[in-house]
Amino acid sequence: MKPISFKILAVCILLSIISCERPKCQTTNPIFQSMDISSSHYKKELANEIKKIGMNNLRYWLADYFEDNQEHYFVFYAQNESLCAQVVIKADIDNPKLKQLIKNKGKGRFNAEFKNLKFEITTDDSGDTEFVYISHDRIID
Repeated sequence: MKPISFKILAVCILLSIISCERPKCQTTNPIFQSMDISSSHYKKELANEIKKIGMNNLRYWLADYFEDNQEHYFVFYAQNESLCAQVVIKADIDNPKLKQLIKNKGKGRFNAEFKNLKFEITTDDSGDTEFVYISHDRIID
């Protein structure tokens, strides 16, 4: 390999590694700082922020997976210049895009970015907010 080709290849590899990593962030929002991500206050504040910013203006990385009452949930980091939070998204085990991910309980995909993640923001009769998975385009490790 010629020296110039090696340098170009090295730069390309370095840029691809840097671009995939989740940027560090900190929140100044007191609700996000003090409340648990599953609390109704946190979810309501997050829903308001997402609606204000726009779901398409955020980036999402898989942070965690858990099950509760036979339901499956993924926790995502949701970020942009003005938001640094986590969102708990309910997942349907029958969804073909999530079937393997649920089977593996998210293992192998933690900290991977989900491009064009879509979810529905719902509110039940008691006023509790829930985020429900719809789709994503691809996963970048």
